[in-house]
Amino acid sequence: MRNKGISQAILTSVLPTARSPSVLFAHTTSKWDEPYVSVRCQDATYSIVRKLLPNNFSRMYLVCVDGAPVGSVLFVEIATDILHMVGMFIAKVFRGKKIHYTFNDKDCTQTVASFLLQHVMNDLASNNLQVTLEVMNYNESAHRLYESIEFFSENKEQPLKFHLCSKSETIEYKMLRKKKIKKWHDIGQGEVKLGVQWSHIPDYNNEPTWSITRVYCWKTLSPPLTTTKMAFVRHKFKFIYSVLKYGDIIGFLYYHLILRCELK
Repeated sequence: MRNKGISQAILTSVLPTARSPSVLFAHTTSKWDEPYVSVRCQDATYSIVRKLLPNNFSRMYLVCVDGAPVGSVLFVEIATDILHMVGMFIAKVFRGKKIHYTFNDKDCTQTVASFLLQHVMNDLASNNLQVTLEVMNYNESAHRLYESIEFFSENKEQPLKFHLCSKSETIEYKMLRKKKIKKWHDIGQGEVKLGVQWSHIPDYNNEPTWSITRVYCWKTLSPPLTTTKMAFVRHKFKFIYSVLKYGDIIGFLYYHLILRCELK
């Protein structure tokens, strides 16, 4: 398979832990659609562009300032109509910056991260997609952001928002992702909503402080997250097809070769 060419500017606007799948699904190439959101604020133009695989298995959104990428959010399908947010990233210089613009005839003042999330989640809501998300419990700024922000969709009467999964919902999520739970942890949300420590994540310095995960779900519909065994097998075939048909295997291998050389 031909290398589709990795854009360094795009790659550096992706969360480091999400760069590998973003390269694998060829989201880091320079070929993107025109912005579907663009607003002029103060002395700069903020825009959002998106790249979807033709079969919608994965999608990535870039937020740009005057055409230069400064952040992104990556999603990968984990079941039919359910996406997992692999990671969101905003360049450090823009993390605290607020912008003022009009959306749905309303005056908005948001951070760049909120601006990106607002329009991305509105796009997903229009397609009735569900989203799951994992946030480390020690990352207080991240889970404060996801718990506080509300998304005002054009086709929904009530605002939508992420909610911390209950214990039963986390178990459904675990079954969906084929993960194993090592321990439950109290995160100050009562006995119904607990933090989880996955079996592959060890305690650091014999303490679980850096090992606890919060699981979030954002729904436009309300069916359970679980899926059948046949659906799981079908999803695996879709993943393989997506990589072979639309991905960038050579770029993926090259990216990991460069990483290995840098670590030596």
